[in-house]
Amino acid sequence: MDDYPGSATLQQARSLLLDFQDNRAKATDKFVRSLFKVNQPEYLYSELAAGSLKTPMGAAISLLFDLYTGDRRPALSHVAVPTLIITNSDNRLLGDYLKSKIKRATLEVIDGAGSAIFLDKPQAFNQALESFLGEH
Repeated sequence: MDDYPGSATLQQARSLLLDFQDNRAKATDKFVRSLFKVNQPEYLYSELAAGSLKTPMGAAISLLFDLYTGDRRPALSHVAVPTLIITNSDNRLLGDYLKSKIKRATLEVIDGAGSAIFLDKPQAFNQALESFLGEH
């Protein structure tokens, strides 16, 4: 997947899976916190982690394994509906890639947010969504 900017190495995937297997609560807390660039209330981190921990371990490992080994890129060219891609500046290359593969895609990049853009920068996220929905 040399042309795909969202890929990870096999070693990165293995390390993440082993972290979840060794101490799932700690790994989940670390993962949840990594979704944000803006500090969030502790209860939010706790609630997200608690919700994540409800997923059975086998299902969680399967989902993570598929995330790192599955290749869904061929399906992108089949998306025929208007599509809004909202990403942060750290993932701009991935956003550009997706936009280039989805025919009717619009890309919005929101600076200063983590992966949970809708919580880090809710006003900017909502504005981008409202604008897109108003046009389509």
